[in-house]
Amino acid sequence: MAFAPTVYPYDTIVRITDVIGETGLQGSGVLIAPDEVLTASHVVYTEGKGVASNIRVTPAFNGSAPFGVGIGTFVHYFPIHEIGGGLTHDESQLDFALIHLSQPFTQLGTMGLQANYAGGVATVTGYPASAGGAIRAVQRYETASIVSSFLMLTRAAR
Repeated sequence: MAFAPTVYPYDTIVRITDVIGETGLQGSGVLIAPDEVLTASHVVYTEGKGVASNIRVTPAFNGSAPFGVGIGTFVHYFPIHEIGGGLTHDESQLDFALIHLSQPFTQLGTMGLQANYAGGVATVTGYPASAGGAIRAVQRYETASIVSSFLMLTRAAR
């Protein structure tokens, strides 16, 4: 699937890097306001290690930072409990977090869910560990419950 990471809506997808404990991590998120990023709790919190520090958010990351880098100053998250490196179904329903940025990205748009979305073809976009830090997008059919539960974000050591 061809897409331009620096053009809306893909420029709202962000690469997140942070440190939890002594481990550097990478994940994905989406701008939902100029200074707020929606991500997964497991990107910013690990049981037994605590909350992420040194949170850096890069929209449209493509090996460079075409719109600059935002710094996460505060995180709202659910303290999920990973079991064997995974989440139970119940825990996955709470696997979301908000990162507040020190400065807004005023030149970019934001994402949200369309009112009364009942499911359909959706473009799932992010920075999966398997892509080595590159952005990927795939189209697939999603139900409204999956989309509204926040599309699977991944975390990987970097």
